[in-house]
Amino acid sequence: MPKTGRATGIPNLLIYGPHAVGFQLLTLEDPTRSFPSDDPAAPRSRPVRVYIWYPAEGASGKAMKVGDFVRLAADDFRLTTKASSDARKEANLPVPLAKGLDRPQTQALMKSPIKAILGAEAGPGTSPLLIVGQGLYYESPLSHIFLCEYLASRGYVVASCPLLGTQHRLVNLNVEDLETAIRDLEFAAAVVERLTKKK
Repeated sequence: MPKTGRATGIPNLLIYGPHAVGFQLLTLEDPTRSFPSDDPAAPRSRPVRVYIWYPAEGASGKAMKVGDFVRLAADDFRLTTKASSDARKEANLPVPLAKGLDRPQTQALMKSPIKAILGAEAGPGTSPLLIVGQGLYYESPLSHIFLCEYLASRGYVVASCPLLGTQHRLVNLNVEDLETAIRDLEFAAAVVERLTKKK
C-alpha cells in the first residue's frame, strides 16, 4: 500500500512522485504597470509575488512546515507597501485559515511538515511549466500548496501568484481586474522562463 503523508492533521491521500520539491517565493514589481501606494500622488510599480515549485536535486535546503508557508504567504492578504513583521504574521492568520479551524487544530496544522524545501537546488533537465491561477475567495496560493507541490514531485515546474485587483487589494468582478489577473500570470510565466534560461 502506498505511503501517505499527514500535512494538515488529516490523511493526505496524494501519492507523491519521485522528485524532491523545491520552493521559492519572489517578491517582484512589474515596472510597466502601476499600483496605488500610501502616497496617492506617487503610485508605485505593480507588486507581483511569484510562487514557484519545482523538481529539486536532493533535499538540501530548509524543510518547510505549513506554518513556514503561512508566514511567507501572509502578505498576500494585506495591502501594504512593506512586508508585515513576523510577530504580526503569527498573530493574524489569513482569514480563510483563521475561520476554518479552532486554535488546537490551527497549532497542529502550523507544525505539520510539507514536502517543499525552501531554496532547494533545481533538478537537471527541463520540465513542463504549469501556471496556476487563483479564484475568487481563493486569492492566495496558500489555498493550493499541496496540489502545487504534488505536481512538482511529478516533474512539473509550477508557478502562481496571488489575486490582486487593478487598483485595490480586493478583486472586482469586471473585465479590468480579469485582464490584470491574466497579466500577473503572464508576468509570473516570464519570470520562471528567465530563471530557467539562466541555468
